[in-house]
Amino acid sequence: MKKQLLISVIALLAVCGANAQTTTTMWNVSDFENGEFTETRVFDGLTVVAIDGASVTIEGNSKKIDDFSFTKRLKTGGGGFEDGASDVLPTKRYLSFPVSGNAKITVYAMSSSSSQERQMIVSNGTQIINEPTVGGASLEKHEINYEGEATTIYLYSRASGLNFYAVSREQAGTGIPTVESNKAVKSVDYFNVVGQPVAAQAKGLVIAKTTYEDGTVATKKVYRLDK
Repeated sequence: MKKQLLISVIALLAVCGANAQTTTTMWNVSDFENGEFTETRVFDGLTVVAIDGASVTIEGNSKKIDDFSFTKRLKTGGGGFEDGASDVLPTKRYLSFPVSGNAKITVYAMSSSSSQERQMIVSNGTQIINEPTVGGASLEKHEINYEGEATTIYLYSRASGLNFYAVSREQAGTGIPTVESNKAVKSVDYFNVVGQPVAAQAKGLVIAKTTYEDGTVATKKVYRLDK
């Protein structure tokens, strides 16, 4: 039994070592407050830019995809830049967040029209990284890989409205404790791989979400051996 447990521990450590430096952050619009915004708001590190005359709305709307159930959506209501302006750097109705380098970005979104597709631009402010076509018949999942130096990623519509339900960012960490370790912790919540809340002592792969007093949020994968 001890030998079998030791082998299991070694295998688990190998898995943890392969994933220990990967951090995934998911911004779920269902966790945000409702409202029509005409100025910039920041939700746990995700910046939502709206201006007077180009508002962004967060409202109730239920959608399901894979193992996720969403209860709210973020409506851009239009494109991310003025007619004739550069399409690389948005000026309104966009989402943005930082990446430390190479990253996998996953976006859950759909067109605001059930019959018309939209073009969702993914940019780093100097070039378009990807521009997937987003339909409106059902909620869609789009995965984009960014390769490059640390930058800010922008998400916005080329024209007309997009509805965002969630955005996730998976990127490599340094493996070195950051300044966050010195921040005051407000709460720590635990979730399984499908986003359902679990007990702090839950076994297997658990995602720990730490919320700090300054409003920032950090997530990490925790592996606990089921003895």
